[in-house]
Amino acid sequence: MPAGNIYTDANGKTLNSDYTPQECALANIINLGLTAAGVNPTRQSYIDAVLNLGEVPLALAGGGTGKFAPGKPFAANALHTVRITAAALDTAPDANGLYNGCAAPVNCGVVVGDWTPIS
Repeated sequence: MPAGNIYTDANGKTLNSDYTPQECALANIINLGLTAAGVNPTRQSYIDAVLNLGEVPLALAGGGTGKFAPGKPFAANALHTVRITAAALDTAPDANGLYNGCAAPVNCGVVVGDWTPIS
């Protein structure tokens, strides 16, 4: 059973929005942190465990991987600029199958810049 919405585009193609890469990355980080925190974790042992995870996969974010470390309580190692783009259900797909640059006929963030390292 899909968790997202079902859309029909301007050409009659059915699209499913049940696509959750960021949520999966976050769930993985939570799992890794809880596992590393050991039996009966506390808030502090969980925080310490996450901050010592090191490199973690990040789907569609931070260039694909990120890294936690003491003093670095965020995973992303890079970011890029996106432009919020409107695409309604009646937006026709272009030759690449995109809707005003979006993967589906819904508002989205279209990448307009290269990955820039952050720390």
